[in-house]
Amino acid sequence: MTSVIFNDWLVKWDLELKRKIVLLVDNCTAHTNNSLLKNIKVIFLLTNTISLIQPCDQGIIRAFKAHYRREMCERIIAELDDIQDQSDASAVAKNISLLDALHLVAMS
Repeated sequence: MTSVIFNDWLVKWDLELKRKIVLLVDNCTAHTNNSLLKNIKVIFLLTNTISLIQPCDQGIIRAFKAHYRREMCERIIAELDDIQDQSDASAVAKNISLLDALHLVAMS
């Protein structure tokens, strides 16, 4: 993101809006204040505020990955129990389809 891209996007969005809004943005160097906006009021968050309020910084991604890995391990173990040949876990994991992975994501 650059300040030029951000400002162009902001001006275009401002022209499309039919009502006034407040836009909260972090203090990234690309986020500059454009005072020519009519429908958007830009409010900059304080330094280090983002890490406190963003859900992804509060461990959601870590928790999701842990749940996904647990679901994947349970799936692999169940498949290994069902088959009688000498397959290893990596071979079973390689046979999991995209649809299966999406189901694991939903369960996670």
